[in-house]
Amino acid sequence: MPQRTGGYVQNIYQYEGTQWELERRIYFTLGSPTEKLDEFLTGVAGIGRVTARSENPQDMTVQYSDTALRLGKYFETSPEMWLNLQSDYELRKLRSGAWPETEKRIRPLSAA
Repeated sequence: MPQRTGGYVQNIYQYEGTQWELERRIYFTLGSPTEKLDEFLTGVAGIGRVTARSENPQDMTVQYSDTALRLGKYFETSPEMWLNLQSDYELRKLRSGAWPETEKRIRPLSAA
């Protein structure tokens, strides 16, 4: 569902509960354009109950770059290699998701 709003799930954890606690919980970290967050949460509300919400409108680019620098130093590789791995992964995910339908609606500049 986050892909429909231009986002992605960064981390997910599911808690099944116990025999005395029948409630199932799912915790996740979502990366989403700020203006689409409410749309996403409205969709989630149709599935279950949102019990807590926290927003951090921080651009994650600096964190990715910092991590790439650290990994590059530790593994004695270039930070660009780590950034490229992340970019390749994200592109593969998008291409296997909503992108084919989106691509059909985009007219290249040369065709305009």
